[in-house]
Amino acid sequence: MKMKRGELVGFNGCFGYDYHQDTKTITVNETEAEIVRLIYDMYLQENGCGTIAKRLVELGIKNKRGTVEWHDHGVMGMIKNEKYKGDVLLGKTFSLLNQKKVG
Repeated sequence: MKMKRGELVGFNGCFGYDYHQDTKTITVNETEAEIVRLIYDMYLQENGCGTIAKRLVELGIKNKRGTVEWHDHGVMGMIKNEKYKGDVLLGKTFSLLNQKKVG
């Protein structure tokens, strides 16, 4: 139903983006996006997620909650996140719960 209304589905406030409830749109948060780029650059330079998380803490970089707390699993989540990779596919699942029975 959300897709039919043009609303975002599965967007939980990704780091690097701002969600605007009033217009139901997202925009790039350039300050956070620069940090996302830094994370990917470090990963491409063969740094592990633990090393990246440690470096972000050393640099005093705040996460989406506004705290200087980074963990390897959070960094890996960003690296694997389809929204950052540009590989989002909506409507991957379909529920028959609200469908009328035919026949």
